[in-house]
Amino acid sequence: MRKLSRNSKDGIIGFAIGDALGVPVEFINRKELLKSPVTQMLEYGSHKVPKGCWSDDTSMTLATMESIINNKIINTNDIADKFLNWFRNAEYTATGEVFDIGRTTIQGLAKYELKLNKASECGENDEYSNGNGSLMRMLPIAYYCFSKDLKEDEILKIVNDVSSITHKHEVSVLGCYIYVLFAIELLKGKSLKEAYETIRKLSYTKFSSNIKDKYKRILNKDISKYKLDEIKSTGYVVDTLEAVIWVLLNTKNYNQAVIGAVNLGDDTDTVGACVGGLAGILYGIEEINIDWKIDLIKYNYIKELCEKFDNIMQRLFYEHNNILPDYFDRKKVIGKIKILKGDITDCKVDCVVNAANESLLGGGGVDGAIHLKAGNELLEKCKELNGCKSGESKITKGYKMNSKYIIHTVAPKWYDNSVKNKEKILENCYKNSLELATDFNIKTIAFPCIGMGVYACPLEIGCKVAIDTVLEIMQKLKIDEQYEFDEIVLVCYGDDEFNVYKKYIDSLT
Repeated sequence: MRKLSRNSKDGIIGFAIGDALGVPVEFINRKELLKSPVTQMLEYGSHKVPKGCWSDDTSMTLATMESIINNKIINTNDIADKFLNWFRNAEYTATGEVFDIGRTTIQGLAKYELKLNKASECGENDEYSNGNGSLMRMLPIAYYCFSKDLKEDEILKIVNDVSSITHKHEVSVLGCYIYVLFAIELLKGKSLKEAYETIRKLSYTKFSSNIKDKYKRILNKDISKYKLDEIKSTGYVVDTLEAVIWVLLNTKNYNQAVIGAVNLGDDTDTVGACVGGLAGILYGIEEINIDWKIDLIKYNYIKELCEKFDNIMQRLFYEHNNILPDYFDRKKVIGKIKILKGDITDCKVDCVVNAANESLLGGGGVDGAIHLKAGNELLEKCKELNGCKSGESKITKGYKMNSKYIIHTVAPKWYDNSVKNKEKILENCYKNSLELATDFNIKTIAFPCIGMGVYACPLEIGCKVAIDTVLEIMQKLKIDEQYEFDEIVLVCYGDDEFNVYKKYIDSLT
């Protein structure tokens, strides 16, 4: 029996990064970009937005995901409601601002808002309404159809209904259908070449010959063999899909693929996003450029939405296959946890966790020691991160530390009676830090006694939360066959902390 493939972070984070790389250079032609190609996250440019900001492509993709999370099915009216919430109230945006929305999308949403039709009938249906505005939000549909192991006719029905919220013409629907089928083949674990061969062999009998003929360079010929100047990267759905598949077939890793996509010029955010989504599935989130992941606005928000989405996809998968996941004794992972007394800044691990304050700009204790050792570059980078809420985590490079990375997390203040659910917030510090670590291929990580210093978390409570949460996350990752850590080090500064930690973990074995 097939297995549930990688979690959705691979594709969705990959998609958002491709989008954000393309936003600042949208509408710039290829000739200009080849003179000064994009290789890093830029700010402002074509749109007056900061570095790491994504566009309508990612916003509508996230809205689609949240609808599936809430309904457990494809409900096009609910999806359209969430699109309106994005359009009218800037929900699902990176910066609280809506920009770059297409004419055909506006027309479809306006019809739905006026209740002229049900959502799946509101899309424009003329030849001139075949932009890529529905193609760019199809990735969650691929995950859904894959998890339910749907047949081709069932997939086409869903794709048609979801595309037709804004783009109802057959040319748009076929482009979306090809993209979804391609993504599903990659989710099955097929190679790029195998996935491409599979979509070329399908008959597409539900579409008229003149519509299929629009995609003949993809379906009847080999798009990878065309020269660069034969590939267009406009907002026309056929051009976009050709560019996406051409780039993927002519590159060898995620970073090459999205850089190649963005530097084609013209509709850079959508081509970059659609390439990024498929390349993320193919190569995995750990292969994505470190700086791009750090710079992506609301990385944690997208990651948390993916986790909720994956829980639903996993449930659909298990229900379809009538199976339950295999659980196992936590003793099997306890051996990877090491209790150490000493200075966390001396640890030789891939990543150290900083017990930071909400500003991320340094402080006393562990926070001050890490900033001192990492140097001024850490402070300058932290100024870009706009702080961190209690229970959340953000990542930077390690700079002058022994570790390659530093994950910054903020504990709740135990002495603040206005703060509710303190143990849950502290649990999130460990959970979010570990899950963030998996995105950066971190195999060894060291935690201090988070919150147990000036924030006054009782030692016994903090110890139990730390060890229980670490074990829970390690087991979950193992069960889902997502990731394994080589070693997790819990660093205690003094004898009191060390003795409590050692006593508790010994009790578990």
